[in-house]
Amino acid sequence: MVSAIGHETDQPLLDLVADLAASTPTDAAKRIVPDLADELAQLADARRRLRALIHRRLDTEDQLMSGLPERLTRSVTSLISSAELENQRLRTRLRGRLGSLLELAEADTAQLLARVISLSPQAVLDRGYAVLWDSEGAVVRDAEDTFDGEPLRVRVARGEFSVTVGAAAGAAD
Repeated sequence: MVSAIGHETDQPLLDLVADLAASTPTDAAKRIVPDLADELAQLADARRRLRALIHRRLDTEDQLMSGLPERLTRSVTSLISSAELENQRLRTRLRGRLGSLLELAEADTAQLLARVISLSPQAVLDRGYAVLWDSEGAVVRDAEDTFDGEPLRVRVARGEFSVTVGAAAGAAD
């Protein structure tokens, strides 16, 4: 709000609340209405500064864009190198782990093989025992299940042969 009552020597109340208090209406008009030449000069200066700012920004963006392919190439090359190193590290770690697992499996297999061999019928035969079958193919487990003259098949550690049951030594007639 503007107060411009005129050539009064006293101070009106309106001057106390006004945003601008001028002594005459002409003075108030001069203060409120901007000078056209000043406004045009400020506008021209603002345009010049804006053009300079836009040109600087375009130059900056041009510099950024001109180096972009090289930066992208370096970045991708770096990522690939990093991934190759990680891949090699993981492969080395995996090989070590697989080697350990294979060694454990080999030890387990050797233990199982030793158990199977020790429990096999051949191992029993290798210790000097024999297996006998009667004429019907049944395994002879008790001497009383045989009779004099009965033919039997005998298997030992290294082969088979036939025998005939005879009287037991020291048996009563």
